[in-house]
Amino acid sequence: MRAKKAVYNSITKLLLEVAIVISGLVLPRLILSHFGSHYNGVTASITQFINQFSMLSFGVALVVQASLYNPLAQGDIERISRVVRAAEIYMRKIALIFSGVLIAFASLYPLLVRNDFDWVFTFSLVIIIGSSTIVRFFYVITYRMLLRADQREYIVTIVGICTTLINVAVASILIINGFDLRFVMLVNGVVFLLEPIIIRTYARRRYGLDKKAEPDIGALSQRWDAFVLEITNFVNNNIDILILTVFAGIMEVSVYAVYYMIVRNLKILIANVTGSGLAAPFGNMLAKEEHEKVEKNLRLCEFLVNSVAVIFFACAALLILPFVSVYTVGIDDVSYYRPAFALLLCAAHFVFTLRIPYIQLVVAAGHFKQTRNGAIIETGIRIAVSLVLVSIFGLVGVALGALCSMIYRTVELSIYVSKHIVGRGKWVFFKYILLSLTSVCIIIAIAQFLPGMSEMTFVAWILSALPIFGVALGVTTLYAALFYRDEARMLFAAARFVISGKRKS
Repeated sequence: MRAKKAVYNSITKLLLEVAIVISGLVLPRLILSHFGSHYNGVTASITQFINQFSMLSFGVALVVQASLYNPLAQGDIERISRVVRAAEIYMRKIALIFSGVLIAFASLYPLLVRNDFDWVFTFSLVIIIGSSTIVRFFYVITYRMLLRADQREYIVTIVGICTTLINVAVASILIINGFDLRFVMLVNGVVFLLEPIIIRTYARRRYGLDKKAEPDIGALSQRWDAFVLEITNFVNNNIDILILTVFAGIMEVSVYAVYYMIVRNLKILIANVTGSGLAAPFGNMLAKEEHEKVEKNLRLCEFLVNSVAVIFFACAALLILPFVSVYTVGIDDVSYYRPAFALLLCAAHFVFTLRIPYIQLVVAAGHFKQTRNGAIIETGIRIAVSLVLVSIFGLVGVALGALCSMIYRTVELSIYVSKHIVGRGKWVFFKYILLSLTSVCIIIAIAQFLPGMSEMTFVAWILSALPIFGVALGVTTLYAALFYRDEARMLFAAARFVISGKRKS
Protein backbone atom coordinates (compact mmCIF):
# COMPACT_ATOMS: atom_id res chain seq x y z
CA MET A 1 0.00 0.00 0.00
CA ARG A 2 2.91 2.33 0.71
CA ALA A 3 4.14 1.89 -2.86
CA LYS A 4 0.72 2.59 -4.39
CA LYS A 5 0.26 5.72 -2.31
CA ALA A 6 3.72 6.87 -3.40
CA VAL A 7 2.69 6.36 -7.03
CA TYR A 8 -0.54 8.33 -6.53
CA ASN A 9 1.43 11.15 -4.90
CA SER A 10 4.05 11.16 -7.67
CA ILE A 11 1.49 11.15 -10.51
CA THR A 12 -0.60 13.96 -9.04
CA LYS A 13 2.53 15.96 -8.23
CA LEU A 14 3.64 15.54 -11.82
CA LEU A 15 0.28 16.86 -13.00
CA LEU A 16 0.56 19.75 -10.55
CA GLU A 17 3.97 20.52 -11.94
CA VAL A 18 2.50 20.62 -15.44
CA ALA A 19 -0.08 23.14 -14.17
CA ILE A 20 2.65 25.17 -12.44
CA VAL A 21 4.78 25.14 -15.59
CA ILE A 22 1.81 26.40 -17.60
CA SER A 23 1.27 29.14 -15.02
CA GLY A 24 4.98 29.95 -14.90
CA LEU A 25 5.20 30.29 -18.66
CA VAL A 26 1.93 32.06 -19.39
CA LEU A 27 1.66 34.67 -16.62
CA PRO A 28 5.25 36.03 -16.64
CA ARG A 29 5.10 36.24 -20.43
CA LEU A 30 1.85 38.20 -20.26
CA ILE A 31 3.31 40.50 -17.61
CA LEU A 32 6.43 41.03 -19.74
CA SER A 33 4.44 41.80 -22.89
CA HIS A 34 1.74 43.97 -21.27
CA PHE A 35 3.70 45.68 -18.51
CA GLY A 36 7.45 45.21 -19.23
CA SER A 37 10.52 43.76 -17.49
CA HIS A 38 10.30 46.25 -14.62
CA TYR A 39 6.92 44.90 -13.55
CA ASN A 40 7.97 41.29 -14.10
CA GLY A 41 11.08 41.82 -11.98
CA VAL A 42 9.29 43.48 -9.08
CA THR A 43 6.45 40.92 -9.08
CA ALA A 44 8.89 38.00 -9.17
CA SER A 45 10.97 39.55 -6.40
CA ILE A 46 8.00 40.18 -4.08
CA THR A 47 6.32 36.84 -4.77
CA GLN A 48 9.48 34.81 -4.22
CA PHE A 49 10.35 36.62 -0.99
CA ILE A 50 6.87 36.24 0.49
CA ASN A 51 6.44 32.63 -0.60
CA GLN A 52 9.83 31.65 0.72
CA PHE A 53 9.36 33.52 3.99
CA SER A 54 6.05 31.80 4.53
CA MET A 55 7.88 28.50 4.03
CA LEU A 56 9.57 29.12 7.38
CA SER A 57 6.47 27.52 8.83
CA PHE A 58 7.67 24.27 7.30
CA GLY A 59 10.30 24.10 10.05
CA VAL A 60 7.56 23.33 12.55
CA ALA A 61 5.56 21.49 9.89
CA LEU A 62 8.35 18.99 9.27
CA VAL A 63 8.60 18.31 13.01
CA VAL A 64 4.84 17.76 13.04
CA GLN A 65 5.12 15.37 10.12
CA ALA A 66 7.89 13.38 11.84
CA SER A 67 5.82 13.27 15.06
CA LEU A 68 2.82 11.79 13.25
CA TYR A 69 4.47 8.69 11.75
CA ASN A 70 4.18 6.55 14.90
CA PRO A 71 0.56 7.42 15.85
CA LEU A 72 -0.54 7.01 12.23
CA ALA A 73 1.17 3.61 12.02
CA GLN A 74 -0.69 2.63 15.22
CA GLY A 75 -4.00 4.27 14.29
CA ASP A 76 -3.94 6.36 17.49
CA ILE A 77 -6.44 9.18 16.73
CA GLU A 78 -6.03 10.70 20.21
CA ARG A 79 -2.28 11.20 19.77
CA ILE A 80 -2.81 12.49 16.24
CA SER A 81 -5.34 15.04 17.56
CA ARG A 82 -2.95 16.18 20.29
CA VAL A 83 -0.10 16.74 17.82
CA VAL A 84 -2.39 18.59 15.40
CA ARG A 85 -3.74 20.82 18.20
CA ALA A 86 -0.23 21.74 19.33
CA ALA A 87 0.76 22.56 15.75
CA GLU A 88 -2.32 24.72 15.17
CA ILE A 89 -1.62 26.80 18.27
CA TYR A 90 1.98 27.31 17.27
CA MET A 91 1.09 28.18 13.67
CA ARG A 92 -1.22 30.95 14.86
CA LYS A 93 1.71 32.54 16.66
CA ILE A 94 3.88 32.28 13.56
CA ALA A 95 1.09 33.82 11.47
CA LEU A 96 1.03 36.86 13.76
CA ILE A 97 4.79 37.22 13.48
CA PHE A 98 4.59 36.88 9.71
CA SER A 99 1.93 39.60 9.57
CA GLY A 100 4.29 42.00 11.33
CA VAL A 101 7.17 41.05 9.05
CA LEU A 102 4.93 41.52 6.01
CA ILE A 103 4.08 45.08 7.04
CA ALA A 104 7.76 45.84 7.70
CA PHE A 105 8.76 44.36 4.34
CA ALA A 106 5.98 46.26 2.56
CA SER A 107 7.28 49.49 4.10
CA LEU A 108 10.98 48.93 3.35
CA TYR A 109 11.00 47.09 0.03
CA PRO A 110 9.67 50.08 -1.95
CA LEU A 111 12.88 51.92 -1.03
CA LEU A 112 14.91 49.34 -2.98
CA VAL A 113 12.91 49.93 -6.19
CA ARG A 114 12.09 53.62 -5.72
CA ASN A 115 13.76 54.50 -9.03
CA ASP A 116 11.24 52.33 -10.90
CA PHE A 117 7.98 52.49 -8.87
CA ASP A 118 6.37 54.86 -6.41
CA TRP A 119 6.12 53.83 -2.75
CA VAL A 120 2.32 53.46 -2.68
CA PHE A 121 2.23 51.10 -5.66
CA THR A 122 4.93 48.79 -4.31
CA PHE A 123 3.57 48.85 -0.74
CA SER A 124 0.07 47.90 -1.88
CA LEU A 125 1.40 45.18 -4.20
CA VAL A 126 3.33 43.57 -1.32
CA ILE A 127 0.28 43.68 0.99
CA ILE A 128 -2.01 42.18 -1.67
CA ILE A 129 0.35 39.29 -2.46
CA GLY A 130 1.26 38.70 1.18
CA SER A 131 -2.22 38.76 2.72
CA SER A 132 -3.52 35.76 0.81
CA THR A 133 -0.26 33.93 1.50
CA ILE A 134 -0.81 34.21 5.26
CA VAL A 135 -4.13 32.41 4.99
CA ARG A 136 -2.96 29.87 2.42
CA PHE A 137 0.06 28.71 4.36
CA PHE A 138 -0.72 29.17 8.03
CA TYR A 139 -4.42 28.32 8.04
CA VAL A 140 -3.96 24.88 6.52
CA ILE A 141 -0.33 23.78 6.77
CA THR A 142 -0.91 21.50 9.78
CA TYR A 143 -3.50 19.53 7.83
CA ARG A 144 -1.21 19.35 4.81
CA MET A 145 1.44 17.75 6.99
CA LEU A 146 -1.10 15.29 8.40
CA LEU A 147 -2.10 14.18 4.92
CA ARG A 148 1.54 14.05 3.83
CA ALA A 149 2.55 11.92 6.83
CA ASP A 150 -0.29 9.53 5.97
CA GLN A 151 0.83 9.47 2.31
CA ARG A 152 -2.37 11.16 1.19
CA GLU A 153 -0.68 14.22 -0.22
CA TYR A 154 -2.38 13.53 -3.53
CA ILE A 155 -5.53 15.08 -2.03
CA VAL A 156 -3.68 18.36 -1.47
CA THR A 157 -2.11 18.14 -4.91
CA ILE A 158 -5.42 17.63 -6.75
CA VAL A 159 -6.82 20.74 -5.07
CA GLY A 160 -3.64 22.62 -6.04
CA ILE A 161 -3.99 21.59 -9.69
CA CYS A 162 -7.54 22.91 -9.87
CA THR A 163 -6.80 26.26 -8.20
CA THR A 164 -3.64 26.78 -10.29
CA LEU A 165 -5.42 26.26 -13.61
CA ILE A 166 -8.38 28.42 -12.56
CA ASN A 167 -5.96 31.18 -11.57
CA VAL A 168 -4.08 31.02 -14.89
CA ALA A 169 -7.32 31.39 -16.83
CA VAL A 170 -8.69 34.25 -14.71
CA ALA A 171 -5.39 36.17 -14.46
CA SER A 172 -4.77 35.86 -18.21
CA ILE A 173 -8.18 37.30 -19.01
CA LEU A 174 -7.63 40.21 -16.63
CA ILE A 175 -4.15 41.05 -17.94
CA ILE A 176 -5.21 40.86 -21.60
CA ASN A 177 -8.14 43.17 -20.85
CA GLY A 178 -5.86 45.79 -19.32
CA PHE A 179 -6.61 45.52 -15.61
CA ASP A 180 -4.16 46.97 -13.11
CA LEU A 181 -1.49 44.51 -11.96
CA ARG A 182 -2.54 44.92 -8.32
CA PHE A 183 -6.12 43.91 -9.14
CA VAL A 184 -4.82 40.84 -10.98
CA MET A 185 -2.81 39.83 -7.92
CA LEU A 186 -5.81 40.43 -5.67
CA VAL A 187 -8.03 38.11 -7.72
CA ASN A 188 -5.14 35.62 -7.79
CA GLY A 189 -5.17 35.56 -3.98
CA VAL A 190 -8.93 35.10 -3.78
CA VAL A 191 -8.81 32.09 -6.13
CA PHE A 192 -6.08 30.41 -4.09
CA LEU A 193 -8.07 30.83 -0.86
CA LEU A 194 -10.26 27.94 -2.04
CA GLU A 195 -7.34 25.59 -1.37
CA PRO A 196 -7.04 25.91 2.44
CA ILE A 197 -10.81 25.77 2.94
CA ILE A 198 -11.15 22.47 1.04
CA ILE A 199 -8.08 20.82 2.60
CA ARG A 200 -8.95 21.75 6.19
CA THR A 201 -12.52 20.48 5.80
CA TYR A 202 -11.40 17.17 4.24
CA ALA A 203 -8.70 16.44 6.83
CA ARG A 204 -10.95 17.07 9.82
CA ARG A 205 -13.65 14.77 8.45
CA ARG A 206 -11.24 12.08 7.25
CA TYR A 207 -9.50 11.59 10.61
CA GLY A 208 -12.28 12.51 13.03
CA LEU A 209 -9.93 14.77 14.98
CA ASP A 210 -10.76 15.81 18.54
CA LYS A 211 -10.88 19.64 18.41
CA LYS A 212 -10.59 19.84 22.21
CA ALA A 213 -7.65 17.43 22.61
CA GLU A 214 -4.87 18.45 25.00
CA PRO A 215 -2.01 19.88 22.87
CA ASP A 216 1.10 17.69 22.81
CA ILE A 217 3.75 20.41 23.09
CA GLY A 218 6.47 17.77 23.48
CA ALA A 219 5.86 16.68 19.90
CA LEU A 220 7.30 20.02 18.77
CA SER A 221 10.48 19.80 20.89
CA GLN A 222 12.74 20.03 17.82
CA ARG A 223 10.87 22.99 16.35
CA TRP A 224 13.74 25.43 16.82
CA ASP A 225 16.25 23.11 15.17
CA ALA A 226 13.88 22.67 12.24
CA PHE A 227 13.28 26.42 12.26
CA VAL A 228 17.03 27.00 11.84
CA LEU A 229 16.98 24.67 8.82
CA GLU A 230 14.10 26.60 7.31
CA ILE A 231 15.80 29.94 8.00
CA THR A 232 18.80 28.74 6.02
CA ASN A 233 16.52 27.45 3.22
CA PHE A 234 14.78 30.81 3.18
CA VAL A 235 18.05 32.70 2.92
CA ASN A 236 19.38 30.37 0.22
CA ASN A 237 16.21 30.73 -1.85
CA ASN A 238 16.09 34.52 -1.61
CA ILE A 239 19.63 35.78 -1.23
CA ASP A 240 20.28 35.83 -4.99
CA ILE A 241 17.35 38.14 -5.71
CA LEU A 242 18.15 40.36 -2.71
CA ILE A 243 21.80 40.72 -3.71
CA LEU A 244 20.89 41.37 -7.35
CA THR A 245 18.23 43.93 -6.34
CA VAL A 246 20.76 45.85 -4.24
CA PHE A 247 23.91 45.50 -6.37
CA ALA A 248 22.67 44.94 -9.94
CA GLY A 249 19.17 46.43 -10.27
CA ILE A 250 15.65 45.28 -10.96
CA MET A 251 16.32 44.56 -14.64
CA GLU A 252 18.87 41.91 -13.71
CA VAL A 253 16.33 40.47 -11.30
CA SER A 254 13.96 40.04 -14.25
CA VAL A 255 16.64 38.13 -16.18
CA TYR A 256 17.34 35.97 -13.13
CA ALA A 257 13.61 35.31 -12.66
CA VAL A 258 13.20 33.97 -16.21
CA TYR A 259 16.11 31.54 -15.93
CA TYR A 260 15.25 30.56 -12.36
CA MET A 261 11.68 29.82 -13.41
CA ILE A 262 13.02 27.14 -15.75
CA VAL A 263 15.47 25.42 -13.38
CA ARG A 264 13.02 25.66 -10.48
CA ASN A 265 10.31 23.92 -12.49
CA LEU A 266 12.80 21.27 -13.58
CA LYS A 267 13.88 20.73 -9.99
CA ILE A 268 10.29 20.34 -8.80
CA LEU A 269 9.47 18.08 -11.76
CA ILE A 270 12.36 15.78 -10.91
CA ALA A 271 11.41 15.75 -7.23
CA ASN A 272 7.83 14.82 -8.11
CA VAL A 273 8.79 12.14 -10.60
CA THR A 274 11.32 10.54 -8.26
CA GLY A 275 9.21 10.76 -5.11
CA SER A 276 9.76 13.93 -3.08
CA GLY A 277 7.12 12.58 -0.69
CA LEU A 278 9.26 9.59 0.29
CA ALA A 279 9.76 10.97 3.80
CA ALA A 280 6.38 9.48 4.73
CA PRO A 281 7.08 5.87 3.62
CA PHE A 282 10.64 6.13 4.97
CA GLY A 283 9.19 7.38 8.26
CA ASN A 284 6.76 4.47 8.34
CA MET A 285 9.61 2.01 7.73
CA LEU A 286 11.75 3.56 10.47
CA ALA A 287 8.77 3.55 12.88
CA LYS A 288 8.41 -0.19 12.23
CA GLU A 289 12.22 -0.69 12.39
CA GLU A 290 12.39 -2.05 8.84
CA HIS A 291 16.01 -0.97 8.37
CA GLU A 292 16.85 -3.27 5.48
CA LYS A 293 13.91 -1.85 3.53
CA VAL A 294 15.13 1.67 4.27
CA GLU A 295 18.57 0.94 2.81
CA LYS A 296 17.13 -0.86 -0.21
CA ASN A 297 14.67 1.92 -0.99
CA LEU A 298 17.34 4.57 -0.52
CA ARG A 299 19.46 2.89 -3.19
CA LEU A 300 16.46 2.76 -5.48
CA CYS A 301 15.68 6.43 -4.85
CA GLU A 302 19.30 7.47 -5.47
CA PHE A 303 19.37 5.61 -8.77
CA LEU A 304 16.09 7.14 -9.89
CA VAL A 305 17.02 10.70 -8.83
CA ASN A 306 20.44 10.59 -10.46
CA SER A 307 19.10 9.10 -13.71
CA VAL A 308 16.23 11.57 -14.09
CA ALA A 309 18.41 14.52 -13.03
CA VAL A 310 21.02 13.63 -15.65
CA ILE A 311 18.41 13.47 -18.42
CA PHE A 312 16.65 16.72 -17.58
CA PHE A 313 19.60 18.89 -16.59
CA ALA A 314 21.77 17.74 -19.48
CA CYS A 315 18.90 18.75 -21.77
CA ALA A 316 18.49 22.01 -19.85
CA ALA A 317 22.16 22.92 -20.26
CA LEU A 318 21.76 22.51 -24.02
CA LEU A 319 18.28 23.98 -24.47
CA ILE A 320 17.83 26.73 -21.90
CA LEU A 321 19.42 29.49 -23.98
CA PRO A 322 17.38 28.87 -27.14
CA PHE A 323 14.24 28.52 -25.01
CA VAL A 324 14.84 31.88 -23.31
CA SER A 325 15.54 33.45 -26.70
CA VAL A 326 12.16 32.25 -27.98
CA TYR A 327 10.38 33.08 -24.72
CA THR A 328 11.63 36.68 -24.72
CA VAL A 329 11.19 37.47 -28.41
CA GLY A 330 10.17 41.11 -28.71
CA ILE A 331 11.43 42.01 -25.21
CA ASP A 332 14.41 44.28 -25.81
CA ASP A 333 14.61 46.46 -22.69
CA VAL A 334 17.35 44.17 -21.31
CA SER A 335 19.44 41.34 -22.78
CA TYR A 336 18.27 37.89 -21.74
CA TYR A 337 21.10 36.05 -23.50
CA ARG A 338 23.42 34.97 -20.63
CA PRO A 339 25.20 31.69 -21.54
CA ALA A 340 27.65 31.49 -18.61
CA PHE A 341 24.93 32.25 -16.07
CA ALA A 342 22.59 29.69 -17.65
CA LEU A 343 25.19 26.91 -17.49
CA LEU A 344 26.20 27.64 -13.89
CA LEU A 345 22.58 27.86 -12.74
CA CYS A 346 21.83 24.47 -14.31
CA ALA A 347 24.92 22.97 -12.67
CA ALA A 348 23.99 24.36 -9.24
CA HIS A 349 20.45 23.03 -9.30
CA PHE A 350 21.57 19.70 -10.74
CA VAL A 351 23.75 19.27 -7.66
CA PHE A 352 20.87 20.39 -5.44
CA THR A 353 18.56 17.79 -6.98
CA LEU A 354 20.96 14.98 -6.08
CA ARG A 355 20.32 15.60 -2.37
CA ILE A 356 16.58 14.78 -2.60
CA PRO A 357 16.90 11.23 -1.17
CA TYR A 358 19.00 12.43 1.76
CA ILE A 359 16.62 15.25 2.67
CA GLN A 360 13.75 12.77 2.68
CA LEU A 361 15.57 10.45 5.06
CA VAL A 362 16.61 13.26 7.41
CA VAL A 363 12.97 14.37 7.66
CA ALA A 364 11.77 10.78 8.10
CA ALA A 365 14.24 10.18 10.92
CA GLY A 366 13.57 13.58 12.52
CA HIS A 367 17.29 14.44 12.54
CA PHE A 368 16.83 18.21 12.46
CA LYS A 369 19.26 19.13 15.24
CA GLN A 370 21.96 16.84 13.89
CA THR A 371 21.95 18.44 10.42
CA ARG A 372 21.42 22.12 11.20
CA ASN A 373 25.12 23.09 11.34
CA GLY A 374 25.67 21.89 7.79
CA ALA A 375 22.75 24.05 6.64
CA ILE A 376 24.23 27.09 8.39
CA ILE A 377 27.62 26.55 6.74
CA GLU A 378 25.94 26.18 3.33
CA THR A 379 24.22 29.53 3.79
CA GLY A 380 27.45 31.20 4.89
CA ILE A 381 29.27 29.93 1.81
CA ARG A 382 26.51 31.15 -0.50
CA ILE A 383 26.33 34.65 0.99
CA ALA A 384 30.10 35.12 1.17
CA VAL A 385 30.85 33.94 -2.37
CA SER A 386 27.90 35.82 -3.90
CA LEU A 387 28.74 39.11 -2.17
CA VAL A 388 32.38 38.90 -3.22
CA LEU A 389 31.64 38.02 -6.85
CA VAL A 390 28.43 39.90 -7.71
CA SER A 391 30.15 43.26 -8.21
CA ILE A 392 32.68 41.60 -10.56
CA PHE A 393 30.57 39.08 -12.47
CA GLY A 394 26.96 40.10 -11.79
CA LEU A 395 24.54 37.22 -12.39
CA VAL A 396 27.43 34.81 -12.86
CA GLY A 397 28.72 35.74 -9.40
CA VAL A 398 25.53 34.74 -7.61
CA ALA A 399 25.35 31.53 -9.67
CA LEU A 400 28.87 30.63 -8.54
CA GLY A 401 27.84 31.28 -4.95
CA ALA A 402 24.90 28.93 -5.36
CA LEU A 403 27.03 26.21 -6.97
CA CYS A 404 29.73 26.25 -4.28
CA SER A 405 27.23 26.10 -1.42
CA MET A 406 25.13 23.37 -3.02
CA ILE A 407 28.15 21.16 -3.64
CA TYR A 408 29.14 21.42 0.01
CA ARG A 409 25.68 20.69 1.43
CA THR A 410 24.86 17.82 -0.92
CA VAL A 411 28.12 16.03 -0.10
CA GLU A 412 27.70 16.71 3.64
CA LEU A 413 24.12 15.35 3.68
CA SER A 414 25.06 12.21 1.75
CA ILE A 415 27.85 11.42 4.21
CA TYR A 416 25.62 12.05 7.23
CA VAL A 417 22.79 9.84 5.99
CA SER A 418 25.17 7.03 5.03
CA LYS A 419 26.91 7.09 8.40
CA HIS A 420 24.13 7.87 10.89
CA ILE A 421 20.85 6.62 9.38
CA VAL A 422 21.47 3.71 7.02
CA GLY A 423 24.94 2.63 8.19
CA ARG A 424 26.81 2.20 4.92
CA GLY A 425 30.02 3.48 3.32
CA LYS A 426 30.06 6.98 1.82
CA TRP A 427 31.59 5.65 -1.41
CA VAL A 428 28.10 4.89 -2.77
CA PHE A 429 27.28 8.59 -3.24
CA PHE A 430 30.60 9.35 -4.93
CA LYS A 431 30.01 6.46 -7.33
CA TYR A 432 26.65 7.98 -8.28
CA ILE A 433 28.01 11.50 -8.72
CA LEU A 434 31.00 10.36 -10.83
CA LEU A 435 28.81 8.30 -13.15
CA SER A 436 26.26 11.13 -13.40
CA LEU A 437 28.87 13.73 -14.34
CA THR A 438 30.47 11.53 -17.00
CA SER A 439 27.07 10.73 -18.53
CA VAL A 440 26.18 14.45 -18.66
CA CYS A 441 29.47 15.19 -20.46
CA ILE A 442 28.83 12.40 -22.98
CA ILE A 443 25.29 13.68 -23.67
CA ILE A 444 26.53 17.24 -24.24
CA ALA A 445 29.35 16.02 -26.49
CA ILE A 446 27.04 13.91 -28.69
CA ALA A 447 24.50 16.75 -28.89
CA GLN A 448 27.05 18.98 -30.59
CA PHE A 449 26.59 16.93 -33.75
CA LEU A 450 22.81 17.43 -33.84
CA PRO A 451 21.20 20.19 -35.94
CA GLY A 452 20.19 23.41 -34.18
CA MET A 453 16.97 25.42 -34.36
CA SER A 454 15.79 26.34 -37.83
CA GLU A 455 13.87 29.44 -36.69
CA MET A 456 12.96 31.35 -33.52
CA THR A 457 9.65 29.67 -32.63
CA PHE A 458 8.43 27.30 -29.92
CA VAL A 459 7.70 24.63 -32.54
CA ALA A 460 11.28 24.83 -33.83
CA TRP A 461 12.57 24.63 -30.26
CA ILE A 462 10.52 21.49 -29.57
CA LEU A 463 11.75 19.88 -32.78
CA SER A 464 15.37 20.57 -31.80
CA ALA A 465 14.74 19.41 -28.21
CA LEU A 466 13.35 15.97 -29.14
CA PRO A 467 16.61 14.45 -30.53
CA ILE A 468 18.58 15.90 -27.60
CA PHE A 469 16.15 14.31 -25.16
CA GLY A 470 16.48 11.03 -27.09
CA VAL A 471 20.27 11.12 -26.77
CA ALA A 472 20.01 11.86 -23.04
CA LEU A 473 17.54 9.03 -22.52
CA GLY A 474 19.68 6.61 -24.54
CA VAL A 475 22.92 7.40 -22.72
CA THR A 476 21.25 7.19 -19.32
CA THR A 477 19.62 3.86 -20.19
CA LEU A 478 22.99 2.49 -21.31
CA TYR A 479 24.58 3.63 -18.04
CA ALA A 480 21.78 1.92 -16.10
CA ALA A 481 22.40 -1.34 -17.98
CA LEU A 482 26.17 -1.16 -17.38
CA PHE A 483 26.47 0.24 -13.86
CA TYR A 484 23.07 0.05 -12.12
CA ARG A 485 21.83 -3.45 -12.89
CA ASP A 486 20.66 -4.25 -9.34
CA GLU A 487 18.92 -0.90 -8.92
CA ALA A 488 17.26 -1.18 -12.34
CA ARG A 489 15.95 -4.64 -11.47
CA MET A 490 14.57 -3.31 -8.17
CA LEU A 491 12.86 -0.46 -10.02
CA PHE A 492 11.19 -2.77 -12.54
CA ALA A 493 10.16 -5.19 -9.79
CA ALA A 494 8.62 -2.36 -7.75
CA ALA A 495 6.76 -1.11 -10.82
CA ARG A 496 5.34 -4.57 -11.51
CA PHE A 497 4.10 -4.98 -7.96
CA VAL A 498 2.47 -1.54 -7.98
CA ILE A 499 0.72 -2.18 -11.28
CA SER A 500 -0.37 -5.73 -10.50
CA GLY A 501 -1.28 -4.99 -6.88
CA LYS A 502 -0.10 -8.44 -5.84
CA ARG A 503 1.92 -7.33 -2.85
CA LYS A 504 1.75 -4.69 -0.14
CA SER A 505 4.86 -2.76 0.72
